Amino acid sequence: MPPSLLRKLKELQHPRADRSPFASHRDFMTWADTVVPLLSFNEQLRADFRAAVLEVEALNAEYGLEEPVRSVNNALGLLNQAVSFVEYGGGSLGKVDSKPNSAPQPTASGPDQIHHWYNKPAGHIGVGVAIVLLGALAVYLVKTHLHIPL
Repeated sequence: MPPSLLRKLKELQHPRADRSPFASHRDFMTWADTVVPLLSFNEQLRADFRAAVLEVEALNAEYGLEEPVRSVNNALGLLNQAVSFVEYGGGSLGKVDSKPNSAPQPTASGPDQIHHWYNKPAGHIGVGVAIVLLGALAVYLVKTHLHIPL
C-alpha cells in the first residue's frame, strides 16, 4: 500500500475522548466523507466505518445530539484500526470489536431480517380475536349440545 495512504490516514486520526473532537456534526460528516474513500483497501473495515457514521447520523437525526460521543469514538477506533492495518503491512484484520465496554446494539431492520406476522401489532390483534372467537364457539357448543346452562 502506498505510503501516502498511511500519511493521509494518520492526518485524519483523533484520539478517543469523553468529548467529540469535532466542533459540529457537520465537521464530523465532512471528516467521515474524507475517510471513507481511503478505506477502500479493506471492504469490511469500510463497511464497519460506514455503519458507525450511520449510527452518528441516526442519533443526530433522532435525538438532535450534536455530539453522540460513543458513536463518534467507534468511528475513530475504526480509523485507528485502519492505520494499524496499513502500518503493519496489511496483514489479516480480524473482526475487532470497535465498541469496547458497550452494551449490545439492537439490530436494524433490513431486507434480510425476518418479520413474522404474529410479531406485528396487527398479528397480536388477530391472535386475540381468534382466541375470543374460539372461546365463544366453545361456550356455544357446550350450551347447545350438552345442555349445560352457562
